[in-house]
Amino acid sequence: MREIKFRAWDIVENRFWYFTLQEILERRESYRGSFDETILKGKKTQFIGIYDKNKKEIYEGDIMRYSYDGEDKVDVIVFSSPMFTYSKCMRWSLSQDEIIGNIYENPDLLLEEM
Repeated sequence: MREIKFRAWDIVENRFWYFTLQEILERRESYRGSFDETILKGKKTQFIGIYDKNKKEIYEGDIMRYSYDGEDKVDVIVFSSPMFTYSKCMRWSLSQDEIIGNIYENPDLLLEEM
């Protein structure tokens, strides 16, 4: 069973806060501090349970480089019930692909593909 992990984008500090579901449940009981406020207000994305070819955790909103039909492509990871996938195509070999950024820090990477 995979660990349920999240990250929240902090628009003030322009950085991610990483946390587990267990940490959120524990903090809910004693709500204190800016970290908790950031998590509650920030845009949260979930770890999809798969690592890229460089062993980096893949989260919703990550921008990936992959090869499809012999061409190099760039796309973003989204949740499409009941699974995580690319926004433009269905692919199952995410562990063979590479994270090159995310939609919060590197939105320009997606503009190049349009």
